[in-house]
Amino acid sequence: MMQRTSSRRSTIVAALACAALLYGCGGGGSGASPAPAPQVSAAPGGLQSLRVTMTIAGPPATKASRSTRKPKFVSPSTNGVQIRAYLHSDTQHATVIGSSATDVSSGSAACGGTAGFPRTCSVVVPVPAGVEDFIMTTYDAAPSGGSFSGANVLGIDLLSNQTITLNAANTLSIFISGLIAKYGAVPAFASLPADGASHTYGILIQPQDFDNNPITAGTNDPYANPIIVSLAEQNQTGHAVLLFNGNPSGTTATLTHSTDTIAVRYDGGGAPGYGIGVQLTANNVNPLAIQVSPLYITSTSPYFSSGALAFFGVGQSAVLNVSEANAPANDGYALNTAGTCTGVLQSYGIAGASAITTVNITAGSTASPLGACTVVLGDTYGTGGSVAISNTVSGVPITINGFVVTTYNAPGPSAGIGFDSIAAGPDGNLWVWEADNTGTGSVSRITTAGTFTQYTVPGANPFGLAIAAGPDGNLWFTDYNHAQVDRIATTLGTVTQFAAGGTQPVGITAGPDGNLWYALGGSSAIGRMTPGGAVTTFPLPGGFIHPDFIAGGGDGNIWFTCTSPGAIGRVTPAGTITMFPTGVAGSNPNGIAAGPDGNVWFADYGAHAIGRITPAGTITEFALPSNGSPIAITTGPDGNLWFTESAGNPLGKVTPSGTVTEYAIPGVLTDAFLVTGPDGNLWLSSLAVEVQKVQI
Repeated sequence: MMQRTSSRRSTIVAALACAALLYGCGGGGSGASPAPAPQVSAAPGGLQSLRVTMTIAGPPATKASRSTRKPKFVSPSTNGVQIRAYLHSDTQHATVIGSSATDVSSGSAACGGTAGFPRTCSVVVPVPAGVEDFIMTTYDAAPSGGSFSGANVLGIDLLSNQTITLNAANTLSIFISGLIAKYGAVPAFASLPADGASHTYGILIQPQDFDNNPITAGTNDPYANPIIVSLAEQNQTGHAVLLFNGNPSGTTATLTHSTDTIAVRYDGGGAPGYGIGVQLTANNVNPLAIQVSPLYITSTSPYFSSGALAFFGVGQSAVLNVSEANAPANDGYALNTAGTCTGVLQSYGIAGASAITTVNITAGSTASPLGACTVVLGDTYGTGGSVAISNTVSGVPITINGFVVTTYNAPGPSAGIGFDSIAAGPDGNLWVWEADNTGTGSVSRITTAGTFTQYTVPGANPFGLAIAAGPDGNLWFTDYNHAQVDRIATTLGTVTQFAAGGTQPVGITAGPDGNLWYALGGSSAIGRMTPGGAVTTFPLPGGFIHPDFIAGGGDGNIWFTCTSPGAIGRVTPAGTITMFPTGVAGSNPNGIAAGPDGNVWFADYGAHAIGRITPAGTITEFALPSNGSPIAITTGPDGNLWFTESAGNPLGKVTPSGTVTEYAIPGVLTDAFLVTGPDGNLWLSSLAVEVQKVQI
């Protein structure tokens, strides 16, 4: 029989750690000060009785009492505690040398009969002297017959390499590490904008024990089963990494404490179909998959480039395709527009695997010039998937079908009628003649960088159709409504007005004789004006009426178009007029220009062709492949003739040999006048109160 001896009872202090997560010390409880160690008799064989004093604090603290809690943690669902002791040399913990299973439920004897929370309980375990390891486990049920069969583990701790001395005060600190049973309410799906910018998605993990109590994990009581986070890119690689506590950690990280943070950093790149998969794993917990899907906006529209939507005029539209790889089946999109854009979701309701919708965006209204607009397409999960597309209309180059096009919108107050003719000034700028529906007209000077300066034209309701650089260093323009030819100085913008000597002046050009020549459509005559304003008119012969546009030829004469009947006229500096009918059915010539080949070229609107007339008067017309209606024509910087059309293909080219090419360039102005600018680009003006620079 073993001999009983006297010994001092030792106390194991259960230090119950808590670190702040969502609930602060919400699951909390704190270790009470150890009770005095009374003299006790040792168990037979030299067993030492050790006492653990623990406090079960209950559910999360109220705001008023939270500050009094020590940062310790024990699950409020704790109703049973098991302590087992092993020799430290028993590395596999195969043989128990001391154990206890204690009921610490509400009202239990170990808790002094205290009901509810908080309650302080004592747990005693007999152990022999020596170097030992202790494993303390908390359960959500009290033991039955010394067993915890059917109970769920809430927390566990291993205290290793502890020396227990007989007849001495042995003080140990045990920290309970919560056993994670659930990861908390972690969203299974998130989206980030695929806009080329870096974005971070923080994953908020709120671990819970088996009874749904939040688990905190401090320095001394890390998670009993750490969470391993892994990242895998889908379809492409090199665009995402994990951030562990704010630092890149590649594709894996292990969370051991409540203060650990984990996030996904995405560089905003990749192509549609790319996705990011994140998985959470911990021992004895079902894995949790999180899908992070970049939100892509693509379009085949020429108005869409590099994530920017750029309309050139009112009423234009673009269809945008929106996609997120592996989005859930109930995903959808929200659309908001601001400014002068309107938008309509063309399809809604997403198949999870494809997650594609289309949005039709229309710019502006016909009542006013186009201004800036913004389109925001957001994932309805609200997880940061919104992408803003700004319509940067004015001054931003955009490549369309091989042409670099820059649109410049005029400042107010002009609105409605818009620009007519455009000319390259002697000062290295562009000049346009503008009228609006408020009864005010103006001439604008535009630098090659797109800066507008507007000069008001005197008089009510001026209306012009042409402007040209004069031989005197000024700009000259026609006022159709007031039967005037006006002059504007390039320096101060001073306007001087002269009677045209006839009605409805239309086209105007500088002649080789140092005078201004213009077409008087209403008077069916050609006018000549000296820089000082002296006028001479020359009537059209032979029943020809309505001269239209006019240009100086390479032969020292002035050439003009005539709409009825369709003809080209030649007038010498002395005023002798010769008419050359085109001989083409439906002919209605409009714009005219001197070609680089010594001939004169014109746009035959009614015949759907570009015409060429030699100095001797031989006419050849070259049909447009599209059967379009050409408006204006000019010699381009490349030695070809360039023209505009009223609809369809807005821009075309004809070589001196007569080869015609038309270009589909959506957004380029139709019904436009054009000129080769001092910068070697084509410049177009239109009724939309804007000009465009086209690099060819």
